Amino acid sequence: MRLGLPTVVVVAAALLAACGSHPDAGASRPRSSSSTASAPDSTAAAAGDTATPLRCEEPSKALLDWASVSIVGETGPILRSALVHAATTPTGDWYVLAVDRESVYDDGTSAGTGSRALGLTNAVDGKAERDQMIPLGTGPMGKPLMASWRRVSWTGSTLAAGRAAAERAIACLDAAG
Repeated sequence: MRLGLPTVVVVAAALLAACGSHPDAGASRPRSSSSTASAPDSTAAAAGDTATPLRCEEPSKALLDWASVSIVGETGPILRSALVHAATTPTGDWYVLAVDRESVYDDGTSAGTGSRALGLTNAVDGKAERDQMIPLGTGPMGKPLMASWRRVSWTGSTLAAGRAAAERAIACLDAAG
């Protein structure tokens, strides 16, 4: 069977369109954070994948409100935050959320300290019935924070991608501070 030039062009265009499409193309995504634009781009590669940029996004207010009661120990205002896509698993897309929060006294004045918290979430726009927020670690703001993945059953390249996303989220907080 011999194909004419117009048929070849149509088939090639369809293949190119399919290669560039993503099943979540119309889904709601977090916004890029202008406060973290100065952080250098980072990449992580899953097994067999090419390097994918890890971008810091601005979490929604609903997501930050939820994090304030589930992973962040301080009661003051949130100073900086970053959301980085970690992995897509059979249960959906997962993100690392990093938050720096100021510590305040009971009278509302600044204590001059704060905390940093990391969490893993499948939520983007806030708490919903099936959304989860898994604490990965907290510590004093300005000190190194190591994420603990013991509450997560990820292994191999998925765990490596999660760890890379956590490092990227921390780098974005540091760059914004």
